[in-house]
Amino acid sequence: IFILSRASIGMRLLLLIVTVATAVSSLRPMFGGRRNGRMTSHLQQHRSIDALTLAADAVGSEWIAQKLDHFDSANTKTWQQRYFYNNQYAKDGSNVNVLYVDGEEIDDANYITGTDKSYMYYAQQMGAYLYTLEHRFYGKSYPTENASTENLKYLSSRLAVEDLAEFIRQKNAEKGGNQKWILVGGSYGGSLAAWARLKHPELVDGALASSAPILAKMDFYGYLQKIDEVLNNIGGLCYDRVSEGFEKARQFMQSPGGRDQLSTMFNITTPFSAFDDITDTDRDTFFGFLTAEFEMSVQSNIPPVTQLCQDIAAHPAGYDPLQALADVATPYIPFSVNFTQTIEEMSQDDFANDVSWRLWIYQTCTEFGFFQTTNTGKNLFGQTQSSNQFIEWCSQVFGISGDQVRKNVDATNEYYGGRDYFYGTNTIFSHGTQDPWMSLTKNDDPKHWSVVIVEVEGGYHMSDIGKSCFAPNAACTDNMKQIQQLTFENMKRWVDPVFPVPNRVDITDNVGKRPQFIDTNVISPLPANFNPPFDEIRAKRSVGKAKTSKRNDSKKWNKFTGNRRKVLPPSPMSQLAEATDLIGQDFIVQTWDHFNTNEERTFRQKWYYNYKFGSTDGPNFLMIGEEGPEDISWVQHENLDWIKNAKEVGANVFLLEHRYYGESKLGTNDLQYLTSAQMLYDVAAFIRTQQVKQKLTGPWITFGGSYSGALTAWSREWFPELILGGVGSSGPVQAKNDFYEYLEVVEDVIKRHSQKCYDRTTEAFTRLHKLSLDPAGRLTIQQKFKLSPAWTGADDEIIDALDMNEVFMNLYGLYQGTVQYNSVDWSDVTALCKPMEDDKYDDPLDALRAIQVATYDGDDNVQTLSSFATDLKSSLIDYLTFVDGHDPRVDDEDLAGVLWTWQTCNEFGYFQTTDYGEGIFGTPVPLNFFITMCENVFGVGMTHVEKGIARTIYQYGGRARYNATNLVLPNGDADPWHALGIIEQGNLDGSIVPILIKGTSHCADMYASTPDDPPELTAARQTITANIKKWLAPPIITTTQSGVTNSFIVAVVTILLSIMQ
Repeated sequence: IFILSRASIGMRLLLLIVTVATAVSSLRPMFGGRRNGRMTSHLQQHRSIDALTLAADAVGSEWIAQKLDHFDSANTKTWQQRYFYNNQYAKDGSNVNVLYVDGEEIDDANYITGTDKSYMYYAQQMGAYLYTLEHRFYGKSYPTENASTENLKYLSSRLAVEDLAEFIRQKNAEKGGNQKWILVGGSYGGSLAAWARLKHPELVDGALASSAPILAKMDFYGYLQKIDEVLNNIGGLCYDRVSEGFEKARQFMQSPGGRDQLSTMFNITTPFSAFDDITDTDRDTFFGFLTAEFEMSVQSNIPPVTQLCQDIAAHPAGYDPLQALADVATPYIPFSVNFTQTIEEMSQDDFANDVSWRLWIYQTCTEFGFFQTTNTGKNLFGQTQSSNQFIEWCSQVFGISGDQVRKNVDATNEYYGGRDYFYGTNTIFSHGTQDPWMSLTKNDDPKHWSVVIVEVEGGYHMSDIGKSCFAPNAACTDNMKQIQQLTFENMKRWVDPVFPVPNRVDITDNVGKRPQFIDTNVISPLPANFNPPFDEIRAKRSVGKAKTSKRNDSKKWNKFTGNRRKVLPPSPMSQLAEATDLIGQDFIVQTWDHFNTNEERTFRQKWYYNYKFGSTDGPNFLMIGEEGPEDISWVQHENLDWIKNAKEVGANVFLLEHRYYGESKLGTNDLQYLTSAQMLYDVAAFIRTQQVKQKLTGPWITFGGSYSGALTAWSREWFPELILGGVGSSGPVQAKNDFYEYLEVVEDVIKRHSQKCYDRTTEAFTRLHKLSLDPAGRLTIQQKFKLSPAWTGADDEIIDALDMNEVFMNLYGLYQGTVQYNSVDWSDVTALCKPMEDDKYDDPLDALRAIQVATYDGDDNVQTLSSFATDLKSSLIDYLTFVDGHDPRVDDEDLAGVLWTWQTCNEFGYFQTTDYGEGIFGTPVPLNFFITMCENVFGVGMTHVEKGIARTIYQYGGRARYNATNLVLPNGDADPWHALGIIEQGNLDGSIVPILIKGTSHCADMYASTPDDPPELTAARQTITANIKKWLAPPIITTTQSGVTNSFIVAVVTILLSIMQ
C-alpha cells in the first residue's frame, strides 16, 4: 500500500531518470498508498548482506509447494512460492520463529537481516529463526503462467493467509517439537499478519500489525483528509499556497488556454490540446500526479513534511502557487494524463512486464476499495478526486462494476470482522498520528486485554517497525522507545505465556436494540411526559380544517436528498369517507427528549384516527408519519390498501405525524431532537397512551412508506412487546453516505423502457460535459437552458466546481423524480422519454430542454439554477429560523425540505451521487457536493455525517444485522430506493417477508388499486393481507401428553415460585 510510497529521495531520482529514458507512463504515482513501479520497502533500503553472512549460509532463499486454491479440495494444482530465511540469530534448540509478512511487493532477504529494524532486534534477543514469505503473484512467486483476469481469481488476501498457514505447517513438520510463531507485518502485510492470527490461532502465537488497514473501505476519503490535517497543523504559507495552487489548476482546466499552460508547466507528454475530449478520468489523473508528493511525504516522511512545507513557504511573496506545485511535482515530470493509456498499461498481464500495479489494483477492486478521494467537503485539494477514476479502472480492466466493488468490500469486512469486530487475541496494532491509514486500523476498543493498541506520536506509516530504538538513535522519541519496549514484552509473553489467552473472543453488542430508558412492559399510571389529562387531549379533536395532500407536486422535488415524501396522490372526494365523530384529528403531549430522564419540556404531536371499523379489543393499525406534514385523507380514503385491510380485520386506524413536521413542531429551531430514535419513542409513547387511556387491549401493527417504512421496520425491532408486526413499504433500512445506487436504478429504468431514450440521454450529457470545458461551449449551455445566474462565455469567466455540479444535477434531476414516482403503467417515464425518442430534435440537448419545459408545465422560460450558494440559501438556509413554526406564513412543505436534509446529514446520508463510474449522466456530481451542503447549511462535515450513519446502522442493524419478526417489506424493482431496502430473505427470521415487485416504483403497494396494476403488484397486496391475518390469528395451543397446556404449566410454576419466596 503502501510500498510504493516507501522510496527514498535517491529512489525517486532513479525513477525520474528511468522515466525520462523510457516511454512515459500514465499510471498515477500513488494509488492505494502504493507508489507506481517495483519500489521496495524503506525497511530494506541502503542495506546489503555482508559477505560473512552469505558465506556461512545463514541467509538464503528457497521454494515451497503451495496449493493453488486452498478452499477448493477438488483443485489439486500446486505452485512454487519463494521465501527467504535467516538463521544467524537462532539459538541452539530454539523453537521461536519470526515470520515477516510480505504484502504487495517483491520479497528480499534484506527484510530479515541486520539489527537496525525493531523487529530484528526482537528476533535477535529471543534467539529466533527469521523468515519472510513472498506474497503470491508478486515478485517471483507466480501461481499461474500470467496475470490474466481469469488467473487473478487466485489472488486474494484469503488465499495469502492460507499460504502463511501452510508455510508454518510445513516448517513445523520439518522442525518438530512445539514451535512458536510470531508474525510481523506493516501496512497490507500487517493486515495479513493480524488476519493469520485471527484465522489460525492454532499456528500463530502472536502478531505485530503495524499501520494495518483491517477495515476495507470503498471511498477512503480519510486518506487525503489526514494529509489535509497534517499540512493544516503546520499552517502558514505552506497550506495556503498549496490550496491556492490546486484552485488555480482547477480554474485553468476550464479553458483551452489554461490547459495549454498546464501542459507546458507540467511538461505533459500528450498536451491537453491534443485530446478530442477531456474526460473526468483524465482530469483526475492529472490531479493525482499533483497530490502524489504530498501523499508520499505525509505517509512515509519522504521528504519530511516539515521540510516539504519549508520549501513551499520559502518562495518569495507573489510567487505563483501553481508553479510551487510544479516544483513539488518535479520527480514525476514529464508525465501523461491520458486515462486510455493508463487502461492499456494496466491491461498487460505478462509477468515479463511490471504487473505489480495491475495486481494491487485488482485486489482493491475485489477486496478492499481504498479509493482515495476528496469527498470531504471543503478541503486543501478542492473537488479534484472522485471515486469514478478508480471504478473505471476496475470496470475497464477487470470488468468489475462499482456496485460489485461495494459488495466485495462488504464481503471482506464480513469475513475478517473489519475494524470494530476483530475477534482475535495476542495482536499488537500500532499506528502513527501522521499516518493517513490510521483510520482503517484498529485504533480503539480492544475486545481482549491481549489486543494492544499503540499510537506513535508524530509517527508516519509503519514507523514503529523501522529504526530500532534499543540502540542509540537520535530520531527516537521517548514515546517510540516505550512502544518498542512494550511490543517486545508482549512478544516474550506470546512465546512463554504467563496467563492463558483464548484463541478468539466472542463479541456481544447491542446492535438493533433500543436504549433501555423506558420499560414499556410495565402498565402503570401515565408517565410525567403525559401531564395533560385525557379529556383535554380529546377536546382538541377535529380542530382546524383537514388538509389535502400535496404529495404529487413535482416542483417540490428536493434534488439534495431525493425527497421521498410524495407517496400518494390527492384523493378524490368521492373516495373519502364522510367525516364523523369516528374520523378526526387530535393532539398528544409528548416529551422533547426521551433520552433525558429529567426532561420536563413537552410538545403537541398531531395524530389522526378512524374508529369506524374497530373496537376496544380489536387490532389497531398505526401509520408512522413521514418526513412531511400529514393530512386526514390517509385515514379517510377507504380505497387505500391498508384501510381495506383494517375494514376486513376490524381494526382501528391511526396516523401519527412525525415530530418537527407539519403541526407537530417543538417550538424550537434546535434540530438535535429531530431523530429517528426520538420518533420511535414517540410511537411507543403514543401506543402506550392509547392502551392506558382508551383501554385499547388489542394488538398493534405499524405501517409506513419510504422513510416511515424504515421506521416501521425499526419500530417492530425496538418495541416487539408493543407492536405485533409491520408493513414497511420501500423502506431504506440501510443508511449509506454515497448512495450512487439511486442513479444506477434510474439509468436501468430508462434503459428498460427505451434503448433510444437511454442512448440519446447519454449523448446529451456527454455533450454537456464537453461543452462545459470551454467558454464558448458554456455559452451554448446558457443559451439552451437559460441558466440563472447566467454564464457569459467570457474567456476569463471562472465557474466554481459546486456551481457546475448544480447545473448538471438540476438537469438529471428531471429523471429522478419521474422514475421514483413512475405510475404503474409507466406512463410517466413514457412521457419523460418522448422528446428523446422524437427525431425532430437533432440535438439531444434540445430534447433535454423539451423534457425540462414539459416538467414545468410547458413554461418555455423556465430557468436552470446555476448557483450552489443561491440554491442552498433559498431552499434550505432561509428556513432554518422558521423551524419553530412562529411564522404561519411559511409553508410546512417548504420547511420539510430543510428538516429532512438535516436528518440526512445527521443520520442517514442517502446522498445521490454519480460516483459509480461512467453512466448515463456521466460523472458530474461527487459525494463532495453533498458534504459541502451539510457544512454550509448545518456546520457539520464528513466526520459528523459518517459517525451519524455508523450510529444509525448500529442502532438498527442495517440490512446485514436487522433482527426482528413479523414484517412484510415490499419494494419495487424500478424504485431507486429498493437498493437500500431488504429485498432478500437471507438469514432473516422466516416471518420476515421481503417482496420485490417487478416494474413498480416507490411505495406502489400503498396506492389504491387500479385496473392498470400489474399482477405482481396485486399479488404483493394479497401477501400483505395474508400476513396481517396470520399475525392476528389466535395462537395454536400446544399440549403435553396429559392434555395440560404449556401456558397452564407456566402459570403454576410462577405461583409456586412466588409462594416459595
